[in-house]
Amino acid sequence: KCYKSRKKPLLCHAAREKRLTKIFFYVNHHMQKRLWMLRHGQAAHNVLADSARKAGCDFDTFLHLMTLDDAYDAPLTQLGTLEAKDAATRADTHSAQPQIVLVSPLSRALHTATIAFPRHTLARASFVCDERLRERNGKLLNAKRRPKSELERTFPSCDFSALADEF
Repeated sequence: KCYKSRKKPLLCHAAREKRLTKIFFYVNHHMQKRLWMLRHGQAAHNVLADSARKAGCDFDTFLHLMTLDDAYDAPLTQLGTLEAKDAATRADTHSAQPQIVLVSPLSRALHTATIAFPRHTLARASFVCDERLRERNGKLLNAKRRPKSELERTFPSCDFSALADEF
């Protein structure tokens, strides 16, 4: 039912609800936060295992191949660097302007993040390294990170203050 006053008509209840819904959508649409999760590009420790996994190998074979390619804090391969550049292109396509980039302290993740979200696109953002994001396993070297001081020299745009110790 529509209500009218002497001076100007008011919106009927249904019209008022529709208008409020539009306003609510507009505010929410423009205030929403987006969470981007990005896995690191291919690294030196998973070249053989990735190929075998794509071919349908079982887990034991996959793990064995991981041990053959195992490398201390494995760096990105050329393909991994291209994958990170592709992620940067996709981020640009979606006008991604992250407020913060949280990243694992493993070199492959840091390198991927710096390529995918280059510093010039992060005017309001910061790179924060968080130990809790690091891959963990007791068998393979690729899950062991470099010393904090070395990471700080290699990736100066990243904040490593959350890393409690050198290793």
